[in-house]
Amino acid sequence: MSDLYVMKSPEDLVGKTVVYVEMNRLSSPAMIITTDGGFLMWITNVCDEDYCNEWGNETEIEYLRASQVEQEMFNRDQLIKRLIKKGIFVQKDFDQFLIKQVEERNESARRYKEQQEERDRREFERLKNKYEGVNP
Repeated sequence: MSDLYVMKSPEDLVGKTVVYVEMNRLSSPAMIITTDGGFLMWITNVCDEDYCNEWGNETEIEYLRASQVEQEMFNRDQLIKRLIKKGIFVQKDFDQFLIKQVEERNESARRYKEQQEERDRREFERLKNKYEGVNP
């Protein structure tokens, strides 16, 4: 199997072959895995007394982002073992998926830090120019 990856919506399933589906009512979230290593996971929120979305719909589907899928898979050790036993992927594939997610998070954090530093630099220059002529 190729690298594992996270699909963002059901449209990503078009043209793919599904190899595993888990939609147990007691198991949250639901999951579909394709032969090329794609994961699509979602949570279905049912409107009840405690929860109802702003449009009053009875259900709402929330697709999990890559970091949420990573966390879900990491916390479901028995699921990973079952998928490996069924030959859906090997431990090496899963380990590479986790490493890739960590690298992407680190890169995202680095970009955010650079953007924050740039914003701080601009704000410093703005304040410096504003108060440069003022004597303390």
